[in-house]
Amino acid sequence: MASPLYTYLEPKGEEGILKHTIFLKMVQEMQISEVEKLEAEQKVLEKEIPFKVKYRENYLWQIYYSEYSKTYYMIAPIEDLDCSSLFYLIKQKIKYEKTGKEKNIFVPISYLDYSKRYFTKSQVSDLEKYIWEFTKEWPLMYEVYDKNENMSFQIVGNTRVYERVNSVYKIKLNDEEEALKFYRLIKALFILETEFPSRYKFEVRISDNRRARIFNCKGRSNIKNS
Repeated sequence: MASPLYTYLEPKGEEGILKHTIFLKMVQEMQISEVEKLEAEQKVLEKEIPFKVKYRENYLWQIYYSEYSKTYYMIAPIEDLDCSSLFYLIKQKIKYEKTGKEKNIFVPISYLDYSKRYFTKSQVSDLEKYIWEFTKEWPLMYEVYDKNENMSFQIVGNTRVYERVNSVYKIKLNDEEEALKFYRLIKALFILETEFPSRYKFEVRISDNRRARIFNCKGRSNIKNS
C-alpha cells in the first residue's frame, strides 16, 4: 500500500489531490522542535559514535534494505503522530539540492545483512552462542560505520558482575585481524569450558570503562587470565 513521496506532492487527479491534502495536514501538524532534536542528535553522532548503538526513538527510522532490488527505502506512515524523521530527511534533501554538498545521516537499517568483511553469518551466530555461555544473556551485534566510512564490528550486551548487579559491556573490533583474534580466543575459551567443565570455569570481568573484558579462569588449570 506504500506510495512514493512525490505522489503526495503533485495534486493531479482526484487521488493526487487527496494525497496532497494528507501531506499538507502532516506539514501543518509537524512539530519543528522534534525535527530540531533530530538535528542536534545527528551533530552529536558526527563527533562520536555512542557507547551503545541506540537512538532516542528507533521507530522513527523505518529504513530497510531490499535484497531483491538492492536498494534502501524508508517507510513513513501517514497516520503517525511523529513524522519528524521524514521532514528531517526532506530538509536535508532540499539543502543538498541547493548546495550540492552531501551530508552523512546516521540511521539504523533493518534487514541489512552483514558485509562479511570480518565475520561470516555462521561465525556471527557462533559468537552469539559463545558469548551467551559466559554472560548468560544474548548480545546485540552491529556493523557500525562512521562519517569516513570506517567500519567497526560492535558487540553490546549485559552480564552479571556481582550477585544481582548487572553491567553493560561493549566489545569493539576495528579491523579483520583484531576480529579474527577475538573469534579464535572466545571459541577456545568456549570449547575449554564446555568440553572440560570440571577443569575450566571462566567468569566475566569488565573494566571501568566497560570496554575491556577479561575471562578469569578458575579450577585446576594453569591458565590464570585469558
